[in-house]
Amino acid sequence: MFEANVYVNRRRSLLERMASMTAEGNRGIAVFLGNVDAAANYRGNDYKFRQDSSFLYFWGIDEPWFAAVLDLDSADECLYGNDVDIDDIIWMGPQPSVASKGEAIGCAKTLPLAEFDKAVAAAVASGRPVHFLPPARYYNQMKLAELTGRTNEAVRKVAPVAAGGASEELVKAVVSLRLIKEQCEIEEIDKELSDMVGVTTRWFTMLKTKYGAAYPRKTELRNFENIEAAKVIEANEKLYINREEGFIGTSLKKDEFVSNCSSIDDIILFYKDGRYKIVRVAEKMFVGPGVIHVGIYKKNDKRTIYNVVYRDGRGGPHYIKRFAVTGTNRDREYNLTQGKPGSRIAYFTANPNGEAEIIKVQLKPVPNLRKTVIEKDFSEIGIKGRGSMGNLLTRLEVQRIGLKAHGASTLGGRKVWFDRDILRLDFDGHGEYLGEFHSDDRILVVLKNGEFYLSDFDANNHYEDNILYIEKYRPDKVWTAIVRNASQKGFYYIKRFTMEATAKKNTFVDEHKDSSLTLLTCEAYPLIQVNFGGGDSFREPLVIDAEEFALIKGFKAIGKRVTNFEVASFEELEPTRRPEPEVTEQPEEAEAADEAANAPEEPASEQLNLFEEE
Repeated sequence: MFEANVYVNRRRSLLERMASMTAEGNRGIAVFLGNVDAAANYRGNDYKFRQDSSFLYFWGIDEPWFAAVLDLDSADECLYGNDVDIDDIIWMGPQPSVASKGEAIGCAKTLPLAEFDKAVAAAVASGRPVHFLPPARYYNQMKLAELTGRTNEAVRKVAPVAAGGASEELVKAVVSLRLIKEQCEIEEIDKELSDMVGVTTRWFTMLKTKYGAAYPRKTELRNFENIEAAKVIEANEKLYINREEGFIGTSLKKDEFVSNCSSIDDIILFYKDGRYKIVRVAEKMFVGPGVIHVGIYKKNDKRTIYNVVYRDGRGGPHYIKRFAVTGTNRDREYNLTQGKPGSRIAYFTANPNGEAEIIKVQLKPVPNLRKTVIEKDFSEIGIKGRGSMGNLLTRLEVQRIGLKAHGASTLGGRKVWFDRDILRLDFDGHGEYLGEFHSDDRILVVLKNGEFYLSDFDANNHYEDNILYIEKYRPDKVWTAIVRNASQKGFYYIKRFTMEATAKKNTFVDEHKDSSLTLLTCEAYPLIQVNFGGGDSFREPLVIDAEEFALIKGFKAIGKRVTNFEVASFEELEPTRRPEPEVTEQPEEAEAADEAANAPEEPASEQLNLFEEE
């Protein structure tokens, strides 16, 4: 609320503008109706009160059940409202009188609200024009229609006062005043803008206080501390490359697909001449010709190892090296060779888990050369800095380099955790420890609806929020499930099975839409208590040794029926026997596996033969 002179000046300005648009002697009265409480469904349950903006502009009272009349001929003005009674004082305490409120806005004359109806009726009876603005609320619309003897439709229409309806003259006068903000309004706006956090906080606090009990939270609160955007942003873009024209980007839909990526990812590029650089993902970017490798770059990634053979200058010796790119400046060019003119990459692979393959080097035949083939194992080459020269492979001229055998990781297994807050895999020790993974290991995901599938342990994987089990996949692990089979009249079946290795979603629950998973356990010797209900509630609970009750079959098998009686619930009991204890992996104690014994048969992530004609 502003000072009284602000409202006095506004009403005086309104009188001046109305005087210029109406005939002297019978200009009539201007009527202002404040809003009333708007009930949501009954009188005592109302919405948050909001005053009519024009009433607030001229009369400054932000309370319901007020009205005002401005006499355009005599310039008399009157504020109408009711003082609180003793019942209101009991609940709210002493309240300012209507007279004191009128004094605060520079209006000396105040009357009870019932007198407002008489004042308007007297003006109508004497033939004086009654000016009013188009009502926004139905209550005010019906009130004006009743007082002026017009229809609801007529009250809503804007026309010259002589034609009836909302006064066109008053509308124009009010618009001309409110169009230009006063200094006090500008200061108030600036004050609110400077404290938008506070304004927003107060607004939502009000909403929670008033409506929170009736509308409880339906979302889930999770811990968002120490979560990096790069870890949680969805890889919903696809990266492409046009090698011939030298462009990469997410908009090159018709060109060679590279991988999925997010809008904030960085891209690493390696060129045939040994240059490499880091660039930001873009819709389309010119990177130049000669790109031999493009991939998603992860800062401080010490497990992605690049295996390289390069020629040092034109006609120079070939060197072999292994290195990781843990940090660079974006858009700056680096060189994995010694930078001599004519240097080029002869062999290149990018290995996400430090795999080391064996290569076969074919030398160009020359007189007196006895051995034209050299074999070299990358596992014999130490991982050094990206700027290192590497080890000398040969000083002879090389004709071709090819892959002889795939190798295993030289970095050992990778410890993997699952963070349920963000539903992502993690390598930094956050969440549930899943184990130490090698290149051929997979993750088993079991959903609450009975679906299951295998995934790799890529950090970009995004998982569902209805996960029942997530763990390192063991093909010989036996699972026990109780399934309500709707295809079999809704009877419950016990089935024991192993999860098949498949990346495609399968289900061990009957495909009938009403079938459901009741219980799933990976205990070796599970004990299940069956509690009866309905007409069979008098029966004693039945305890089933699942290992003896049902044979191990395929996950699609129907299983063995539990009972023909009505079942109330199932309860898994503490097993009476357990298998021989095994040494379990711990993140602190897990040691690197024997890479040679467990070498995967899958091809390396990327292999290039780079001996085309120059």
